[in-house]
Amino acid sequence: MNVRGLRARLGSILRFAPTPRLAWALAAASVLWLLPGRAAAVAGAAGLAGLAVFAAVDVVRLPPRRLLDVARTVPAAIGVGDRAPASYVVSSRWPRALTVEVYDRFPDAVAGGMGRAEVALVAGATATLPFEITGMSRGRAVLGDIGIRVRTSLGFMNVRYLVRTTDE
Repeated sequence: MNVRGLRARLGSILRFAPTPRLAWALAAASVLWLLPGRAAAVAGAAGLAGLAVFAAVDVVRLPPRRLLDVARTVPAAIGVGDRAPASYVVSSRWPRALTVEVYDRFPDAVAGGMGRAEVALVAGATATLPFEITGMSRGRAVLGDIGIRVRTSLGFMNVRYLVRTTDE
């Protein structure tokens, strides 16, 4: 099996990542190992098992990619040095509240964008994230893909998706 095949097989697993909240909870639970005697082993193991259950529940509560939509609206043409309004529209068809982080990085032909923005969505909601762009050079430019990171209210795990775009 080559590297691409392995990456494709592991891709669905590797898109999940722990958050700093899980690290802090693990650090707090580590104090349980300092209890005297056998109580340390029992309490420490119970603390780790509890965190594992919470992390697993958080992964199950994360939405699949097909239930999230992200669209970028930009003008068809912009002059060199001109500023223009643009926006991202983030929609969720997931029946739970989510926090979605949107990441972009434009080519040198366009300045601006958001870099990173975070929006809280209630179940089945849509949010618009406005930003400005500035034309920096002549010619057509492919603006690139959009990265999103999604987490639930528990916030122990998140999932990352890449939204492929064809806009110029």
